[in-house]
Amino acid sequence: KKTDIDHGHLQNTSFKDADFSGSNLSHANVFLCKMQGAQFKDIDLSETQMLTCDLSNAHFERANLENVVLREANLEGCRFISCNLRGTDLRKANITLAEFQEVDAEGAIYYGKAPWNGASADALSDKEMHTFDGE
Repeated sequence: KKTDIDHGHLQNTSFKDADFSGSNLSHANVFLCKMQGAQFKDIDLSETQMLTCDLSNAHFERANLENVVLREANLEGCRFISCNLRGTDLRKANITLAEFQEVDAEGAIYYGKAPWNGASADALSDKEMHTFDGE
């Protein structure tokens, strides 16, 4: 079922294995949520803040994550397939073993150099990725 949480606020809630496919969570504030294994296909998450969330093993496909803040998020084992990651803030995020295929990550902010601390980056955009080592 599609969900519209546009401009919503979610805090310290469990959405383990939830299916948000086709939903609109743009401009939402999501803090300290447990979303392990969640499905985010054909979803608009633009301008959303997902701070200190556990998104391990989540699957993002054809998702719009433009200007999303994923600071301190656990993205271990996540899959990002055909996603818009332009301007996404990944500072202090754990992207170990994450997979990025056919993503546009121009202007994304993250620590380290591609392939992002062990993440599979076989199909990252050909454009140079910017590295940010500050807070």
